[in-house]
Amino acid sequence: MSDVRLLPLAVGTKLTLKAGCVLLSHGPRHVLVDPGCFPTRALLEASLQRAAGIGVADLDTVFFTHLHFDHYNDLGFADVPRVAMPRREVQEVEALALLRHDPVLYSERIHAMHHLVAPIFMRQFMRLANDARYDLTQVSFRQQLRLVEAGQWLTPYLQLIDLAGHSVGQLGLQMDTVYGRTAVVADALLSAEDHASDGIDHHLVVQDPVRLLATRARLAQYDCIVPGHGAWFNPRTGQAISLIEEICHA
Repeated sequence: MSDVRLLPLAVGTKLTLKAGCVLLSHGPRHVLVDPGCFPTRALLEASLQRAAGIGVADLDTVFFTHLHFDHYNDLGFADVPRVAMPRREVQEVEALALLRHDPVLYSERIHAMHHLVAPIFMRQFMRLANDARYDLTQVSFRQQLRLVEAGQWLTPYLQLIDLAGHSVGQLGLQMDTVYGRTAVVADALLSAEDHASDGIDHHLVVQDPVRLLATRARLAQYDCIVPGHGAWFNPRTGQAISLIEEICHA
């Protein structure tokens, strides 16, 4: 299997709730993962140009691991052939949309679907009821939207994997890279420090703790983890990965 090239456009941080963003390339194909940290398309364009000499229109796919506000944004992706989202995530967004005019039922639904939602995230979830980005019938990429599931191949070298537990339907990607067997995992593992911790009590959002712990155990078998809010690391050693590619900060 050919090695996939990883280019970090932004490395996520925990304190600012800023998620990481990575470009995955093999040959002429480019897949962008979780560009939610970019507030505008112009900033994303600049970062892509610095990292890979391409623009948004050169992307084959934009993939959102899950639809939390720090990972997801609609930056005008009508010119990208495919925007992929986990089917279960979209189903939950659609279910919440039916309740957006009733704040009590909307809040109750969020709490019912989660083991834990910290107050800072609950405030954000409540704001999303009136956020146009979450009306998927009106987003820029509505004609390009594809719903995906674990086990499918996003490209011949990128396979979708189940990352259940943090959110309702989060998915990640596994691939072969120069670092070995690699997984882009968003918030299933926040950072190397999160991986080294005994539990998940420090998490701000937990949808299902049993499934999240099972997901984290599976990810410990990889050679390189690209987490949602920290530097890349080897889960076997806990050591940070010395990036071969230069980081291009957003």
